[in-house]
Amino acid sequence: MKKLILVVILFISFTGISQNIFESEYVQIGTWSKIKRDYKWKDPVKARIGFLFQQNVIIANDEARSIYNIVGSPEIDEEDGTVYWDAYDEQERKCIVMFYNQDSYLIFSVIYQDYCFKYYCIEIN
Repeated sequence: MKKLILVVILFISFTGISQNIFESEYVQIGTWSKIKRDYKWKDPVKARIGFLFQQNVIIANDEARSIYNIVGSPEIDEEDGTVYWDAYDEQERKCIVMFYNQDSYLIFSVIYQDYCFKYYCIEIN
């Protein structure tokens, strides 16, 4: 039930005029292993990065001034509640943005072809 509520909240936040602000407590970087066909994850590190989610754009207050422009409709994994979209970052690189619950965090992941950023977020507003 919690996963369904998360999906509804995320869908409304991206399709409506509302905005949500989240802040990461940790970030974890993964690199894709072609041999294992899975990510090799580094240990999480503390990282206070704010994210503004508004309609089809996600803006981060990180060093890169990351912006993720969402394209298309969300895909939803009915089993675990994961929601993901195709997107392009501020340098026009194709990526996938993904949201799901893990423990007490909202996980926001940005997935590129060879690496991934996983942000452990809490909602501020």
